[in-house]
Amino acid sequence: MHWMMKSIIRLSILSIITIVALSSCESDNGLANDSKLALSVGGGEERISTCTPDTIYQFDIISGSGYYEVKAKDDVNNVLDNEEIKLRGTHVSVLLKTPTTYVEVYDKKSKQILYLEIETTNSFISPSVEDCSWYINFGSYIKENLNWGTQPYTIEYIDGKENLDVIWNHNPLCIVVKGKVGGSHTHFIIHDNRGRKRNVTTLVSQGWVIKDDTLAVSTSLFHYLDFPIQCEENSSWEIDGISKELMSAETLVCNRDKYRNYEYLHVCLSPNRVDANFKGQLYIKLKKKNVTDRFDRRHIIVFLNIN
Repeated sequence: MHWMMKSIIRLSILSIITIVALSSCESDNGLANDSKLALSVGGGEERISTCTPDTIYQFDIISGSGYYEVKAKDDVNNVLDNEEIKLRGTHVSVLLKTPTTYVEVYDKKSKQILYLEIETTNSFISPSVEDCSWYINFGSYIKENLNWGTQPYTIEYIDGKENLDVIWNHNPLCIVVKGKVGGSHTHFIIHDNRGRKRNVTTLVSQGWVIKDDTLAVSTSLFHYLDFPIQCEENSSWEIDGISKELMSAETLVCNRDKYRNYEYLHVCLSPNRVDANFKGQLYIKLKKKNVTDRFDRRHIIVFLNIN
């Protein structure tokens, strides 16, 4: 009986030693007693706020189980993709697209979550709105470099989309805006990827398309008139005759270029030459340039009936 009691005591002691040893091994292998989730920013609180002057914010996960997930959204509730928030080991990099960004760090094993609110004071990210007015010669264009924000850019048309042609050019990044309708107005907004905007109103100069040898138009005394010359493709023109009231260095034929398929006649109705009370007819005569064939001496006459 005494011998049996000793055996039971020995077995109990061995069992306790085995349990302690196993617990120690589990703890050493990180399988129990997970570390508290903590970041390199903040003081250990669950909700952390920080501020930066930069457009990219970086921090580290300094303790936890080793199995993490991060996600973020901007202050207009757009979720950042894997290129905008990156987790490399325990290092996190966040692209700041709006003044405030909200990050969640999740420990998948211990189920712990930390919330990080990042505010940036960088003026480049400010969701500012700039008002712009663009004057476009009918038959020509204006080119606007897109270097004031972050790609990609988008255009939101408010009114008058049919009055313009917009060409996106990527080297350098710019938009080329062509006036399609003389005397027209258009309103649109250019958005960048961080919420900045340009609120643009365009005015296309008054004008008419020249399609035949003669064009007669009735008009008031606008300061400028423009006439795209579309009666003959790939031809070049020059002024061959003009009313004295229209004689000005600003009245000329503008050449084709990369974005302009046709030449256009630009007419200046200068108040220094045309009386404000003038009523009557003015004219401009054009001829083809560099013509060697005597049977190809085509002319165009534009009559302006001022009323």
